[in-house]
Amino acid sequence: MNGDRFQEWVNSMDPEEAASRMVIALKELFSVLDEDTKFKLVMDLFGDSGEDKVGSMVHL
Repeated sequence: MNGDRFQEWVNSMDPEEAASRMVIALKELFSVLDEDTKFKLVMDLFGDSGEDKVGSMVHL
């Protein structure tokens, strides 16, 4: 499935259903990714604010 078709598929669902299905897919994907790729994916997902959140969690 190309990126456009994937986006159309996600857009065709209500947000809760899309999120639920994405969690299932991400769990499977994370099981085969190396640690660096997982880290990059999470950082790309949350952006700069994610770095702030991760940094503040370290100090808990």
